[in-house]
Amino acid sequence: MTMMQVEMFHPNNSHAYAIDEALQQLDQPHLMAKVSWLKDGLVQVGQVKKQLVDLCHQEQLLSHALFAVDMEMDGVQQ
Repeated sequence: MTMMQVEMFHPNNSHAYAIDEALQQLDQPHLMAKVSWLKDGLVQVGQVKKQLVDLCHQEQLLSHALFAVDMEMDGVQQ
């Protein structure tokens, strides 16, 4: 499967409803369990990516704050 196909299983994807309907018609509990595990994993990946973006943004803000403090310290030392 391609990543695009895998992303179709994400609960927020517009294709997820059709996939869920097809799985219910197949009536295969082990397959439904694997798809459920895949959906949970996709949600977790999304959450971790968002946390990473938030951390990068926070790092940028802190770097700017540190630079400002360093500049103030340099002014005091002179």
